[in-house]
Amino acid sequence: KRWLSFQKQWDKEAIAFLFLLTMPFCFFILINFYRFSPNWGDSNKFFLFFNLMLCGFAGNMLSAWFKKQIGKPIVIFILVIAALGPSALEAYEIFSRPGTLLFSGCDKIVAEWIKLNTPQDSIFLTSDDVIHYVPSLSGRIVVDGAYTWNTGFKKPCVENDVKNIYLTGNRGLIKKYNISYILVGPHERRNFSINESALAQYKMVFNQSCGGNNVRIYDTRQKTSAVPEFIQWRKAPQKNDGMKPIYLSDIEPLIVTQTFDLLHYDRSVSNGILTLNNKQYEKGLGTHAYSEIIYELNGRFHRFASDVGLDDSQDGTPGSVVFKIYLDGQLRWESKVLKWNSKTEHVSIDITNAQDLKLVVEDAGDGDRCDHANWADAKLF
Repeated sequence: KRWLSFQKQWDKEAIAFLFLLTMPFCFFILINFYRFSPNWGDSNKFFLFFNLMLCGFAGNMLSAWFKKQIGKPIVIFILVIAALGPSALEAYEIFSRPGTLLFSGCDKIVAEWIKLNTPQDSIFLTSDDVIHYVPSLSGRIVVDGAYTWNTGFKKPCVENDVKNIYLTGNRGLIKKYNISYILVGPHERRNFSINESALAQYKMVFNQSCGGNNVRIYDTRQKTSAVPEFIQWRKAPQKNDGMKPIYLSDIEPLIVTQTFDLLHYDRSVSNGILTLNNKQYEKGLGTHAYSEIIYELNGRFHRFASDVGLDDSQDGTPGSVVFKIYLDGQLRWESKVLKWNSKTEHVSIDITNAQDLKLVVEDAGDGDRCDHANWADAKLF
């Protein structure tokens, strides 16, 4: 009878516990539909709530059982030792360690300058260190935070853009993220390849050395006379006598927008050899509908040429795309609908005095499935 009575009590409390456990679990699932955050640390922190409820449930069950068997005082003693023992050991380990310095004196100086000299809604380009003084001490927004939930599932794309800006000073990406200031300090030098000659096109508003480290802040809203060469090479600058073409895959685009995967240089979007109707190309851009690729021309070229079509890797698929070319915002050329069995189209258009070139690939109205598109042998003259 005593066992049956205990069993009934256990059943009721088990149901109540499972109900309580289900609610936060459902919340966890729903919140990940809103913003997927596959960060093991944050997920573990969330599941600590489940662990605490489970401990409470287990403790209650053990207490009910032990009270019937060996008496309440002994039960309390056992539970107190079980609860406090590990915590005491953890506390001893924490307090016996040497202290950790989160921010150096130099960090505090820079953070204080930022607080006093920049608008509160400024957006800073920094490294994505877990504890960075710009958001932590200055209270300013940063483009790329340390955790996935700062940027959502697009974090790899944001990371690539941040690297690009530090390397090229890309004005299009700065505009895309509405960046007010670019910070270059020990954190950034440790994480990125930084080309400060490219950043010199923006006014340096802070420059200080302390603790053997130099920290600089560039204001992207103030330009200087040190505007870099209009061509921002992706690789080492190429010597050109003005007669040879310049391949688009060798220079940095101003802005890239692509809804699937990333833009590939000299490779298809699936990272294969660029191929159109059995012809392979060493140079070109591999993209996917929908995409926009913008290049800054500054009126220095007179012709753009390229072969376009659906990559041969999509033979037999339902992929279908339309290529478009815009000069200074005006549509200047449009292909017909191209499928896997379409002939390669060649485009060669006059771009004299054009300031920017925008290459667009759209799906043909039937969705973007298998729309692997190539701007093959794309070049400027």
